[in-house]
Amino acid sequence: MNNSESENLGELVAFERQRQKRIGYSLWIFILIVGGIGASYWGWMFFLLVLIAGFAVGSFLGVRVGTKIERATGLGIDAQMTAWNEMEPEESHHEKESNVSHRTHSVLGKMTGIESKVKWSQRKMMQVYGPPIYGDHNIFVDGDFNVAAFLPKGDKTLHVLAGDIVKANRWLKFDSNGNQAFDKKLSETAHEWKINPNTILYRGRMFPPEQPFYKGKVLSFKEFDEEITEEWLISMKNEFMGFMHKS
Repeated sequence: MNNSESENLGELVAFERQRQKRIGYSLWIFILIVGGIGASYWGWMFFLLVLIAGFAVGSFLGVRVGTKIERATGLGIDAQMTAWNEMEPEESHHEKESNVSHRTHSVLGKMTGIESKVKWSQRKMMQVYGPPIYGDHNIFVDGDFNVAAFLPKGDKTLHVLAGDIVKANRWLKFDSNGNQAFDKKLSETAHEWKINPNTILYRGRMFPPEQPFYKGKVLSFKEFDEEITEEWLISMKNEFMGFMHKS
C-alpha cells in the first residue's frame, strides 16, 4: 500500500471512528441520566440493567462501524488500525515549536486525529474541485481555524458554508442578485470536513448516503492572512458575485 492510499484509507477510518466516539459519548450521557432517574424509582438494579444495555449497544456500534469500513475498503480491523496509524507522521522539533498555541493544537488534534495537517491548514486559501455536487469552490482557513467555503453555482447563486476546522455549523445562500436567500444553523453531523494538503474529505447528512465520504481535490493554495468575520463574509460574497457575473 503506497502512502497516498494508506492516507486516504486512514482518513476514512478516522471519520468513522470519530463519529462513533461522538455517538458513544452522547449515548453514555443519556444512559447515565436515564439510569439515575430510574434508580430513584426502581432501585439500583434498574441502573445496573441500563449499564449492561449500554455496553451491549456500544459493542454493537463498534462492530457495525468496523463492518461498514470493511465493506467500503476491504480492510479488516487490524488493517483499519494500521491505515489509521500510518496517516500520522512523526512531528519534527520545528513543528512542535510552531507559532500555533499548544492548547489549540492539542484540542484540534484530538478532534481530528491529524495534528500536523490541522497546523498545515492554518492561514490558507485553497482552490478545490469536487465532489461533483460541489464542483469548483474555495476554502479559507484563518489563524484561529475558522473556516469558510464559497461554492458558486451555474445559476449565479452562491452558497457559503462557515464553521470550524472539523465541521460547518452555518449555511448561507445568496441569489443571483446577491440577496440573502437563507442563513441556516447546521447540526453537529450535518456537514463535516477534513482538510488535508491534497484532498478535502466531506461527509454528513447533507450528502447522499451512498458513500461513506466524498472527496475534493486541492488544485492550489496560497497564504491567507485575513480574519473570517461577518464583515469579511459579506465582502467576499460581493467579490464572488462580481466575478460570477463577469464570467
